[in-house]
Amino acid sequence: MVFTLSLHSRGHLLMGKIMSYLNCGNIEKPKGRFEVRFVVYKFNDILVKILPLFKNYPLQGIKYKDFMDFSKIASLVDNKYHLNLEGLKKISIIKTGMNKTRVHLK
Repeated sequence: MVFTLSLHSRGHLLMGKIMSYLNCGNIEKPKGRFEVRFVVYKFNDILVKILPLFKNYPLQGIKYKDFMDFSKIASLVDNKYHLNLEGLKKISIIKTGMNKTRVHLK
């Protein structure tokens, strides 16, 4: 699992502050793009720092739904369900409905 937060490159200083506050992650600047990313690769940092942060300070709207799906997947991985076929299928189904692939009902 990877947690990524992206902003316009003007947000580089803010991303540095977030990284410092959480004491984890990296700042990445994709070549040829006007964005900067705060990325957390360590699963333990996601469990201990990222998930509790957004549970205490919930996101709003569609991002909240994406966070809830992200949390479900983290729980499955933490409980080692990703190590069997059934668990991988469950993770894949959840992932399919996240972010840009989420179906928005009007």
